[in-house]
Amino acid sequence: MSTVQNFAKHLLYLKPDQNAARLALYHYLINHCQSSQVVDAELIKNFITRALSFEHWQNHRKELDQELRQSLEHFLTTHQIQLDLSEILFPQDYQVVRIENSKAMEEIIQSSLSGQNKHQVFQDKDGLFVVISLMGDETLKVRCFNSLAYIRRNRLLPLTTDLVLNYDNNLQLRPESPQHLQINPFLTARFSMGPKGCTGRLIRGYTFQKAGLFDGGGLNRYPTLFYPVKRLEQFFINRKSDPMYIELVQILEKAVELIRNQHPEAYKFAKAAYERGRLALEQIFPDDNLVRLLIHSLEIALKNQGQLEKTPLINESSDQWLNQAQKNYKTLQDGRA
Repeated sequence: MSTVQNFAKHLLYLKPDQNAARLALYHYLINHCQSSQVVDAELIKNFITRALSFEHWQNHRKELDQELRQSLEHFLTTHQIQLDLSEILFPQDYQVVRIENSKAMEEIIQSSLSGQNKHQVFQDKDGLFVVISLMGDETLKVRCFNSLAYIRRNRLLPLTTDLVLNYDNNLQLRPESPQHLQINPFLTARFSMGPKGCTGRLIRGYTFQKAGLFDGGGLNRYPTLFYPVKRLEQFFINRKSDPMYIELVQILEKAVELIRNQHPEAYKFAKAAYERGRLALEQIFPDDNLVRLLIHSLEIALKNQGQLEKTPLINESSDQWLNQAQKNYKTLQDGRA
């Protein structure tokens, strides 16, 4: 057996930048995998299915197939490694099907999970299927599937199965556990929560290029990751007990109250509350009537004061915004004293 690190070094010797399929394989190894991970049939299968989730490789399966076979053979022969690939479907063997009917795709997912732990299937606003599984130790596994399937031994199976978030029995991301989340159809995040906080990377496109790093600190340092995670958590965390939701509603209500009481700092505070609330409504709570009503009230008041002309969505992470909001609130409290 050999490791990802060894395989990646070997591909580097073969100059991966001279071939798109070889470059995709190289980037997959260094960006999607752990360096100590064993190169086995499961790893090769995950590379193939992840690659075929992109239309580019669906249209260039022959190139991907040839390069993968050649690179693998060269690596295994050079290092005299035995690896049973008899059960692997190579790219040319795949027939990828986009399932247009959401009920049919849900049935395919349910069938593939038959006999596993208790689970529920939902569909989010972007068309992803979200599967919440309660494990035997009371932890949660959250898996996401797109609408792509493939045919294997007269069965339709979900094409990709690697988008997984692992939670402990307190509904917190499990420490030290590998996490993989889709940000959008062309961008995923590989990360984990450890002693230094959130570490990992963003991975973009069909050649799996590194698009950004998570270098520690809280998840809320990284809005690109924070909001998709929180959006998924709405499927299994009760809003009435969600600290983020409770805090958001309190701040929006406070902003409305300050405007009603004509506090001198009301519109400054309300503008920050409105931007925070609007982003949360779009990214996390799109169906929440209370948040929508409070934001609508603030919007009317701010527009009447000319405060919303060309107002962009904030780009700050939630903790940066919260710090500013707390400073504003302290200023208001001091003003009342």
